[in-house]
Formats: sequence, structure tokens, C-alpha cells
Amino acid sequence: MSENKNFKLKLKFIDQSRGELSILSERKLIASEAFSFNRDLDQLLLLTLDKLLLKNTMSLISFKTYQIMGRVSRCSLSYQIAQAVLSGLK
Repeated sequence: MSENKNFKLKLKFIDQSRGELSILSERKLIASEAFSFNRDLDQLLLLTLDKLLLKNTMSLISFKTYQIMGRVSRCSLSYQIAQAVLSGLK
């Protein structure tokens, strides 16, 4: 792929125990990976991200923005964990 910093990393919570990480360029989907979690959301986010980066020969500097969305409250522990993990990537 490229080290061009025009990519977006999007985390979508499908429900309270499933999520999907996606890499987008503008509005075009480059790659995505779904996962299920219980108490290991932080580890699964990092493992899934690593898998996507390796598969698409990208690095963290490729991302311009990060987004969290889906069926989870901003007050929930899952959202806060996801926000902490993605904020740590910047």
C-alpha cells in the first residue's frame, strides 16, 4: 500500500460484543476485519489492527483520522477502552 496519510481507521460496534475495524481511503473501503470480544477488547483491537496493517502493508502513520461509531453508548466501558486504544495510536 502506501505511507500516504490519507487513510481513516474506523471502529464500528455492531453490538455489545462484536465490532469491526475498517480502513478507508476517502469513502472507499480498503479492508475490514470483524471480531467478537468479551473482556479482552483492548487486546483484540490491537491484534485486529496489526492483522489489517500487515495484510495491507501499512503502518500507523498511514492514518489521518480515527473514528468510533455504532451501537454503544459513549459512557460505556467498551467505548472508553476503544477511545483510549485509538488515542494511543496517534
